[in-house]
Amino acid sequence: EEEERRGREREREAAEREAAEREAAVLEAARRREEMAKLEAAREDMAKLEAARREEEERRARRRREEDAAIAAREREAEELRRIRREETEAGLRAIAEPFREEALEVEAAAAVLRGEEDARDALYGADHDDDQVEMEKDEGGVVGSLAGKVASAFRRMAKYGVLLAALFLSLLVTYGFFLREAGDLGLPRIDGPESATDKEASGAAVANMPETPCFVDNPLLTIEQRGALHRLDESERAEILGIAKKPPLPMIKAGVDTCTNPAKPVPCPERGLCSGGYLRECAEPPTSAVEGLELFEVSESFDACVPAGDARHVMEEVKGALVDLAMERTCGPSCRLTGGYVCSIARDAVMETTDENGGRGWMYKVGSFVEYVNSRANDGEVSPSKETVQTSDEDGEGSVSRTMITADVVRALAPHMDADTVKFVDVGDGGTNSDLEKRGLEAQIGLTPSYIRASLPLPLPCWTLLLLFKLARFLCAPLMRLALAHPVYSALFLLAAVILRKRRRRAARLALVKLLVADVRERAYDLLAECDDGEGYAALHLRDQILHDVTLDPPPELTKQASARVQRKFLADAVWPCVVAEVRRDNRIRKSTREVPGGKRLEWWEWISRAGKKSRRSRGGMMSPGGIMMSPEGIAGGSAKKNN
Repeated sequence: EEEERRGREREREAAEREAAEREAAVLEAARRREEMAKLEAAREDMAKLEAARREEEERRARRRREEDAAIAAREREAEELRRIRREETEAGLRAIAEPFREEALEVEAAAAVLRGEEDARDALYGADHDDDQVEMEKDEGGVVGSLAGKVASAFRRMAKYGVLLAALFLSLLVTYGFFLREAGDLGLPRIDGPESATDKEASGAAVANMPETPCFVDNPLLTIEQRGALHRLDESERAEILGIAKKPPLPMIKAGVDTCTNPAKPVPCPERGLCSGGYLRECAEPPTSAVEGLELFEVSESFDACVPAGDARHVMEEVKGALVDLAMERTCGPSCRLTGGYVCSIARDAVMETTDENGGRGWMYKVGSFVEYVNSRANDGEVSPSKETVQTSDEDGEGSVSRTMITADVVRALAPHMDADTVKFVDVGDGGTNSDLEKRGLEAQIGLTPSYIRASLPLPLPCWTLLLLFKLARFLCAPLMRLALAHPVYSALFLLAAVILRKRRRRAARLALVKLLVADVRERAYDLLAECDDGEGYAALHLRDQILHDVTLDPPPELTKQASARVQRKFLADAVWPCVVAEVRRDNRIRKSTREVPGGKRLEWWEWISRAGKKSRRSRGGMMSPGGIMMSPEGIAGGSAKKNN
């Protein structure tokens, strides 16, 4: 019985052990199945992550191709605009030269007609003519001489204006060439030309000699749950997953880079970068720059840094374009420049003027006010197509073009990546020397560097020409100003003496002109009065109007300095005729009386009563030249015909 009892106990213990072993085996199998499921889930997550990265790279490649196509289209448009401007300039020069060419042709035609008439007259009339025919021929010869004088004067004016136009054209060409080459040395901007072949070769060589990709220290790329599941796996499974994570990214494989350099000495992961397996896989966006649909940073083509993405580059171009427009407004804008900055796109209290060691001047704008200005340009449609932000939207389709409203955080994130020789950025929160600005409550500021404004600001040609003339005038007047400030008393005396001398010279010239014209008009009046028969004469006002009309039709050279015929007539009536009236009233050969003229008006009447003087004037022709010199009958031009009529 004891042995049977012990046998039954051993059998029961064996059954219990067998049941415990079966339960342990079931639990172990369940645990293994759970771990395998987690491993499969981790593999699926890694596969999804890799697929998402491939899709992201393909999307970026498509966007890059679209950006290249857009840039090529903009370059073609710019080339077409340059061609159109060249054609317009050539057409303008031809239009300027056309009137002078037509005037020359008209003058030549008039001269040919006059020569033909003179030849015909010489052939028609012989040497034997009576006195009337001789007198008529002399009159016609006077007309021909007058027309020939006019033709010669026209030729002289045309030659003078032609020389002036040629000199102006040559000076513009020289200025334009100087503007292209050496304008930067005078503190003036240069014209942006096409990229030279040397620059293109240098950029191509830089791309061809791309440095090798270094190895980076890993950044945590997985979440806490993913890292926990990874640590619970076996060594082989963990090694398999880590092996997949250590493979180069797909863009590096496509570029022919299958490994990084010097894995034993990895370098820190670049700023804003996420590194895994020794490679830079993607770039993290700044937490403060979240703008819907705007990607700021991407992996560079050399896979060793985070650089601004396509959207960010467009934003940087827009920021630079806005800064250039603001600088041009303060340099060339008449309202902004003349008011001292009060009538500008950005308020005066948001602008600070800066200078550099070379004396260049620039302007810094508060980032908040500058961002408002950029966004207002986008809303008003003032942003050119080259400054539009290209975005891809899943709802609207790929490659849709829209403008993105930027923020101050976007400008702060991208400003350090812009060209330091072009854009200057001062951030008040950098903890360095600029912390003084933060203590004083100032904002971050952005603007163009004074050196860029001085040497590379693309100003229009009229504005550049005005600045050049202003600089030349200041250069020429600076010694005089320094001399005047050094000797103010002598300078004031010299200026006063110059003004007095100029007034005396003008007065003397006016008196000489009045004296010359008084003699001319007086002799004309005497000739007209001497031609009248006995008992006849002229009303003084009627005589004045007739003489002034004749003088202004063919004025003497001294009188042509006046602006117009109206000014000449006013000068003769106000300054010359009163002197003629005074001399006529003192002359006893003329009877002065008053008569009633048609219209019922009584006017002062002049009548020539000296028979000897009348006979003498009639015998010698009695006409005076426009300069006041008595002319012989052979030299009369047109006067006899008027008298006979």
